Amino acid sequence: MAQKRGGRRRRQRGGRPTGSSVPIERDKHKHEVAVCHALRMLHIGPYIGAYWAVWVTSHEPIKAEDVEGLLTAAGTKINFTASSREKHIDALARKVDRTPVESSEWLHMSALAIKAAILAARIGDTELYCNMVDVLI
Repeated sequence: MAQKRGGRRRRQRGGRPTGSSVPIERDKHKHEVAVCHALRMLHIGPYIGAYWAVWVTSHEPIKAEDVEGLLTAAGTKINFTASSREKHIDALARKVDRTPVESSEWLHMSALAIKAAILAARIGDTELYCNMVDVLI
């Protein structure tokens, strides 16, 4: 659309107005943000937490791989090129810094449930782990 202003036409820019933001409940990366906040609560650094969040929320299956007969490692495919993956992880880490965990009840509850599920898995408490997965669902 064009508007007439001072005898000249000005094109309107598409997208959100400058300075506005999308609520976390409608953000397409909300699950990655929740995982990052949970990992930050466990004292994991921002960029490692963002990388792990991208890895965990990948839509590809997690596969066990044998590494030269010495150990078994779990891995998945992350659908980014090397440069865009690093840009995405950097943007995710900055988004987590800009979005306080207390900004949304959904984000706060999700981050706490993920943290509790990680701690329950760490100590082997299956009942608590299953309860936290139910909370997340």
